[in-house]
Amino acid sequence: MTGFLNVDSAKVRTGIISTVKRGWAVVFEHASFPARVLFAVCLLINLMSLPFGRFGEHPAVGLLAPLTVDSGLLLRQAPGLDFFSIHDAGARLLRGGDPYTTEQPLAVRAPYATDFRYPPVTLFWLAVPLNILPPWIAFALWTVVLYLAAWLLYFYTVGRKPSMMVPLTLFWLASFPLIAERHLGQFSFFLGILLFLGIEGFLRGDRRWMWCWMPAMWLKLFPLAMAPSLFFWGWRRMVPLALAVLFGATIGWHFLADGNYGTALATRDLGASLLGVMEPPYAGRQGVTALVNTIFWKLSGHPMGVEYGWQELPHWFDPVYFFSLLIATVYAAFIAWVIWETRRQFSLAALGLMWIGWFLVVNDCWEHHFTALIPLMALLMLHGYLDVRRAVILWVLLGGPSLWYLWQRLGYTGTPAAEIVGVLYFFQRPLGLLLLLWVLLGGLERDLTRSFNPVRVLRGRPRRGPGNARSRA
Repeated sequence: MTGFLNVDSAKVRTGIISTVKRGWAVVFEHASFPARVLFAVCLLINLMSLPFGRFGEHPAVGLLAPLTVDSGLLLRQAPGLDFFSIHDAGARLLRGGDPYTTEQPLAVRAPYATDFRYPPVTLFWLAVPLNILPPWIAFALWTVVLYLAAWLLYFYTVGRKPSMMVPLTLFWLASFPLIAERHLGQFSFFLGILLFLGIEGFLRGDRRWMWCWMPAMWLKLFPLAMAPSLFFWGWRRMVPLALAVLFGATIGWHFLADGNYGTALATRDLGASLLGVMEPPYAGRQGVTALVNTIFWKLSGHPMGVEYGWQELPHWFDPVYFFSLLIATVYAAFIAWVIWETRRQFSLAALGLMWIGWFLVVNDCWEHHFTALIPLMALLMLHGYLDVRRAVILWVLLGGPSLWYLWQRLGYTGTPAAEIVGVLYFFQRPLGLLLLLWVLLGGLERDLTRSFNPVRVLRGRPRRGPGNARSRA
């Protein structure tokens, strides 16, 4: 597929603005006709994924909303539902209320909202500032800002790696989980962007962008796994400061504000959200635990329909609970080994293995969460861990259209076709995760054979990071 381009990727300049301009030129001047056709198709998909302007019975949910579960079925009449959870939490805090309360089903200012389930520090750096604007205006602005950020990063990455224009176009512009992400106003894609900026800043030897890792870790806790490695590699001030703020705010909130983040919500998140139990396969969940649940559900002789109720097996006699606990334990032990083995040399593959942990071990892994992997895919392409062929296959599995629409059109259950498609639906994303895991393990093996002193990058000698100085592209 490198024949799609008529430009030498070695000529890419290193400045951020010049790289974005270079990416623009690659797309609109140097790309061949097939590549421009692909770009046009992905551009159309990208525009239609926005949560505005759908014609028909349910306005303002996006033209492609029926293609994903969250936007097409569960929440199609509630655009911005997850965004309003953070917006409303800020409003409750400003009014002297408890942002974590579950006693008020309706939001204070927003039309609707889910429970606020983020760490207390998120209230101050994100929830309160969002309350500067009314709910609907804030939601629209949030959507537009992230939409434009995706375009800027698309042109930046294409400018950095023109030979990867095809898979970069697919991931940045035509990842179908973005439909649900934008419809819900979720924060997974934002988290991925923050991690991308922080790690890419480190690879470029640019301290300014490295600070983006801090709010990413405050937003959702799984980037905590990166903290020891980043500390070993020279982030000696940022990591302790980020951890101090995170845990200080959490402990202070629990004891001073008598907030229930550390009790009821934390118990729920670490219980049902982390470890799964055998239950009717639930459309929308697409992590590895959901696949394990589907396999055992079918082996037990149950159909795929959701009307059969919940299983009531004791945890220690529940095979799904046992296997999800086993996967989480093995993953934690493996990451501890990775941290120790890479403590003296930088490894993007090691960070990638920590990045995908949520998808491997957490039961509450929804389709829109896969948008957090888009920036990771871009990083792996930029720094030579992915070739075009594997990147396109990963897009089909992780970013392409899911089988949910076909499954629900077949009626979910009752026919052989519905049963087969239902099972394949739960296989699609986890197969992509397993392929990505294989790619990262191969990258880790190569990284462990290289010698690199990351402190030299942080000191600015030279400003080129390991991704440029020792690129395998």
